[in-house]
Amino acid sequence: MTGITILLKLLAAHLLGDFIFQGRKDAEAKNRKILTLALVKHLLIHAACILALFLFNIDYLVVIVILVSHLLIDMGKIGYHLRLRKAQERDPGMDVQHRPLIAFALDQAAHVVVIVACWAWTTGQYSALGQPLPAKIWIVLVAYLAVSLPASVFISICVKRWEEPVTGGLPNAGKLIGLIERALVLSFILQGSLAAIGFLMAAKSILRIGDLRDDKDHRKTEYILIGTLLSFSITIITGIIALYFIQLTP
Repeated sequence: MTGITILLKLLAAHLLGDFIFQGRKDAEAKNRKILTLALVKHLLIHAACILALFLFNIDYLVVIVILVSHLLIDMGKIGYHLRLRKAQERDPGMDVQHRPLIAFALDQAAHVVVIVACWAWTTGQYSALGQPLPAKIWIVLVAYLAVSLPASVFISICVKRWEEPVTGGLPNAGKLIGLIERALVLSFILQGSLAAIGFLMAAKSILRIGDLRDDKDHRKTEYILIGTLLSFSITIITGIIALYFIQLTP
C-alpha cells in the first residue's frame, strides 16, 4: 500500500465517521454535554470505518492515537459550544453568528493535522512534511489570499459612494457571494477553463435579472454591475499575474 493511499484512506475514514455516518440527531445528542453515549458511539463508528477501510491491516497504535485525539478535540469543541450557549443565555444580544463556523473549521483542521501526523509517522514521511512549499504553491496561495478579503475591501471602497442601506436579503450575503465567486473565477483561470468564467457570469446575471427587473431601480442595477465587473476584473488580473509568475518559476 502506497503512502498516499494510506493518507487517503485515513481521510476517507474521517469523512465517513464525521459526516456520512453521523446524523443530525447524533450530532445534537453529542453536543448536550462534554461526554455522552453519542460521543462514544461516534468514536466507535470512526474506529469501525478505519478498520474496515484498511481491512484490519493497520498499526493499532495509529487507530488509538486518532481516536483519543478525536475524543479530546470533540470534547474541546463541545465545551466551547456549551460555554457559548451559556454566554448567549446571559446576553441574548451577543453576536455569535460566525463562531460556530470558526469552531467547525478549527475542529476539522485539528482532526486533519492529527491524521497527517499519523500518516507521516506510519510511512516515515517526516522529511517530506519538513520541506518548504514550492514557489508555485506560494504563488497560488498569495493569489487566493489577494482575491479574498483584500479584494472585498478594495471593491467596498470603490463603490462606497453609491452604497445604500440594504433592505431585505441575507446579512453579508453579497460579501460571501463575492468571495466564492472570485475563488471560482481564479480557479478557472489557473485551470485554463476560461469558458467557465463566462458561464459563471451568465448564471449570476440570470439569477439577478429577476430582482433587478422587479426593482426597476437603475441606480441599484448599475451599483451591482459595477461591483460585479470590479470583482471579475480584479480576479482575472490576479489570475493572469499568477500564471505569469508560475510560468517564470522553474
